Order: sequence, then C-alpha cells, then structure tokens
Amino acid sequence: LNFIKDNSARSAFFGVWGMGGVGKTTLINLVSDSRSKYHDDFAKVLFVQAVKGFTTVADLQKAIAISIAIPQIGNQISQAHIIHNHLRDKSFLLLVDDLWEDLDLDEVGIPSLDAAQPHRRKVVFTTRSMYVCSKMGCCCPEDTIQMKCLSKQDAWNLFTQKVGSKIFDDEEIHELAEEVSTT
Repeated sequence: LNFIKDNSARSAFFGVWGMGGVGKTTLINLVSDSRSKYHDDFAKVLFVQAVKGFTTVADLQKAIAISIAIPQIGNQISQAHIIHNHLRDKSFLLLVDDLWEDLDLDEVGIPSLDAAQPHRRKVVFTTRSMYVCSKMGCCCPEDTIQMKCLSKQDAWNLFTQKVGSKIFDDEEIHELAEEVSTT
C-alpha cells in the first residue's frame, strides 16, 4: 500500500472495504506479514483482529497489549493509559481487520494521529462498510479502496494456479471445477 509509505499529512486513516470473502483479510494479513518492510518508517507495527459482536474496547486493548508486550490490566481506563504512555513518543502503524463499527481510538489508548505531532502514525483497517470508513476519518476517496470480487477469468486462473493442472485430466472434474471457481 502506497498509503503506508506516503509521508504526506493528507490522512492518518486508510480503509479497505467490500463484501465478505473478497480478500480484505488476506490483504491486511499480507501487510502484517511484511512488517519488516515498515520498521524504518514506524517504531511499532500492531495488528488487531476485530470480531463482530465480540470486540470490546477491552478486547482491543488486550490484543494491542500483547502486540507491544506491555502488561495487561483489567481496568479499561488504566489499560488505556498504559497503551497511551507506551506509544505516545513513538511512530506506529496500526492494522485492524474486520471493523464492523467505528472505533474510538482514544478510549482504547491510541495517541493522537494529528499530523501536527512529530511522529508518523497511521491506521489501516478492513471493513464491509463504506460508512465505517467515513466514521473512522477517511474523508477523501483516496483514503479508501473498495475490494471487489474477481472476474470469472481471474477466479478461474487463481483456482487453476492453486489446484494445479490435474483438474484438466478429467473433463467432468474440469467442468465442475470451472463452475465452482466462477460462482
């Protein structure tokens, strides 16, 4: 994502949105797995998985505390202070997968993302809703990207790449495989 490397102060948020199953989680996992690419830009790279109906501020705080190896406190306010104090003098990239509603970063303990502060701080998140993107602070079209389903041809190409050429050996299997991969 160019957004991560971009030093401009345009926005601190980038939302990836689209219907379930189009690859948003795969994309953000690839970004997370490439953390070493971002260590020159960010002192900390944090990854948090949100889950509809089960993600509370405390759950997010726990995931962040584990990610940055700080003590976990049962009290949300105290935990927010600990997270904030740990990150306040650092640049960081926060990756949040599967947001179903906007997230109050202040309540979680995430320091200001204001461009006026001296540290680079960015948040990349995935969601099914463009509305969540706007509520999280993605003000411009450049701050979001909609992931769509693959075309039938691209879906077939991906399927054959993953399964291999054996599906071409049996015509019946080939037809069934083509139908499955493109629906």
